[in-house]
Amino acid sequence: MNPIKLILFWCFAGFLVSNAMGQRYTQAGKVHTFIQTSTKDDVAIRGNSTDAKIDYSQGGTQMFISLDPHTIITDNIEFNQQLEKSNLGLIEMLAEVDVSRLQYQSRYNEVIEAQAVVTFNNQESNVLITLIVTNKKTNDNNTYSITGTGELNVDDHKLHDIFPNIGDKIAFEFTQFLSASLR
Repeated sequence: MNPIKLILFWCFAGFLVSNAMGQRYTQAGKVHTFIQTSTKDDVAIRGNSTDAKIDYSQGGTQMFISLDPHTIITDNIEFNQQLEKSNLGLIEMLAEVDVSRLQYQSRYNEVIEAQAVVTFNNQESNVLITLIVTNKKTNDNNTYSITGTGELNVDDHKLHDIFPNIGDKIAFEFTQFLSASLR
């Protein structure tokens, strides 16, 4: 092969690899988190927080979510008081999610299911998260809207000790806007 063609080939290959690997994910705006549960008497409890953090590992293959439960405000005074008095640490969730596979083309409402390990109240559990991802790709930017839903089992995290009147499940939803741009 001609040396000039070989050099051009390697330069082009390097450009493609740097474009494929050179995206940096940046949070755009706050992460909106919603929870819904009920009391044992079937009285609905709804709450929200805008203080969750979502980080992606290098390459975008893991999603790490953390939320201080004390930032959740609900429509139930008794639950809020119990939450305020609790010594709960962060809710942490780690999921294998390859968001980078969406970087090559725009998609609308792509459904991705991922298993996540949730650590909360010194207990660990596995939770299925359903993500709905919409993204728009341009030559130098890729913007994402990611909505995730799932459900925590209250007994898995020994939450009846803190919230004696809570039901068996806590449904959650989070929404994040993310931008990936070439470095």
